Amino acid sequence: MRFVAGGVIASGYRFIFRDPIHGFLNVNPGDLEGDATVWDDLRVPLNTGKVAGGNVPTFEQIGSSGVYAYNFDDDDEMWFATQMPHSYKLESDIYPHMHWSPETDVSPADNVGLGLECSWSNIGSLINGTAVYTREASTGINAQYDHLIHNVPADGWDGTGKDGVSSLILCRA
Repeated sequence: MRFVAGGVIASGYRFIFRDPIHGFLNVNPGDLEGDATVWDDLRVPLNTGKVAGGNVPTFEQIGSSGVYAYNFDDDDEMWFATQMPHSYKLESDIYPHMHWSPETDVSPADNVGLGLECSWSNIGSLINGTAVYTREASTGINAQYDHLIHNVPADGWDGTGKDGVSSLILCRA
């Protein structure tokens, strides 16, 4: 975090932010402490995921550009794992979302189904059972190759009981 005062980096200053809803944040040279909630994405690039079986997405060129990405047809799937960072606020809800892009114009009346099947476990607990989260997403008009984003599910995942850092999330997308 960098603070600027009068056009120069403020060094040797102490900043204290208080907010009755979000908590407080104390920034001292060399220190950052407080109970304020800070949001950050936990990124899982799909090129690090695994594919298997008969429902495998294809790795294809996007439009006429020189970049490639996975193209998912109906029922294609991929697996990935991620570890919750040590900065995770214990027992807080999380809001997984998917960035995606339709390869053709899809009528806004024809929703696209997005889904995740996941297991979220604390250290020392069983990796047992999964939860399935789905979302019907509308693309809008003339959305071919648009960068879209949708939470899956729309209202997030309940973090109750996720009381240790480094919990593990295993998923099928």
